[in-house]
Amino acid sequence: MEGIKKMNKAIRILKDCVKKDINVDQIEILLHLADNEPEPVSYSTLSKLMDNSTANISMNMNILGEYYIKDPTGGHLIDTGLGLVKAFPSPNDSEEYVAFLTAKGTKVVWMLNELIR
Repeated sequence: MEGIKKMNKAIRILKDCVKKDINVDQIEILLHLADNEPEPVSYSTLSKLMDNSTANISMNMNILGEYYIKDPTGGHLIDTGLGLVKAFPSPNDSEEYVAFLTAKGTKVVWMLNELIR
């Protein structure tokens, strides 16, 4: 049951660091990005690794990164993203995006890694 205790602790760490809901696909993205550091990972590569559509990857990247919505009452922009990843157009392919962990994302993955050692 030690493994169960570690998984529960990992979930608590994620909740404490993120302070918002995070799903399994988003956690998997974080782990793939961490595994490839310091190099960024393309959305198409993540799509293949996760057997998931690039549209789904893109949606999850919006949540994991900086994602702004317009406040319907005040009209100003609200950051609803988690701030764990940063994405930008690929320098090699103008139709592709790549992503890497932010300092906050690296900290979260590092804490999870230390837990399972």
